[in-house]
Amino acid sequence: MLTEKPMAILQEDAEKMILKSEETGLTLGVCFQNRYNATSVKIREILRSGKAGSILGAKAAVIWSRDEGYYKSESWRGTWEMEGGGVLINQAIHTLDLLQYFVGNAVSVRGSYFSSLLEKAIEVEDTAQAVIKFDNGINALFQATNCYCVNSPVSIEIICTKAIIKLDGDLTIQYSDGETEVFTDDNIVTGEKFYWGYSHKLLIQDFYHCIQSGKKFALDGYQGIKALKIVNAIYKSSDMGQWVTV
Repeated sequence: MLTEKPMAILQEDAEKMILKSEETGLTLGVCFQNRYNATSVKIREILRSGKAGSILGAKAAVIWSRDEGYYKSESWRGTWEMEGGGVLINQAIHTLDLLQYFVGNAVSVRGSYFSSLLEKAIEVEDTAQAVIKFDNGINALFQATNCYCVNSPVSIEIICTKAIIKLDGDLTIQYSDGETEVFTDDNIVTGEKFYWGYSHKLLIQDFYHCIQSGKKFALDGYQGIKALKIVNAIYKSSDMGQWVTV
């Protein structure tokens, strides 16, 4: 079974899905397609090769636009009961997945969420921010909002001992020796929803290939639940006003 993100609203429901997959032997996959973007593959490759050195810190931002009409177009949108949250669980969860995919396993967060420009239209958050601690000692900053006038490209910056990696549409890698590499994604998507990316097809093809070949699908439930746990931890941290464990 291939499910869209989030794989569930509640962590316990996601855990039940993983358990059922193991009990039945059926393949469970979660659609975090941005891992398949050419720029994401390149970042992962450079980090794992050691060419950029050790990671010192990271930041990520999702600065998008959703108006009242967007939320009114579907009854489930903008509700805690049916959507499970706002910008965090719907839009920004993709970037949280990439952040932990690049940096490491998140262990604790201190975050906040609120509704500002959309506070009269929705009951969930339109803006959120967090500091995330990872198991390797790295800290990351994260912010997300649906209150901008346009959908800006998602931005991720990773500071390493030998390079600075910047994703902001194009991928730029500035090495400490003065070398700079720029990677432009050739798979350009145009139209109203260009910011979705193009990698759904790549993920689905890989999912079917794994089923047919008997190979393990990398983006399984254990991978898919990681970003959901960060999202829920940010909500909990904001509600409690303190650091919480992921």
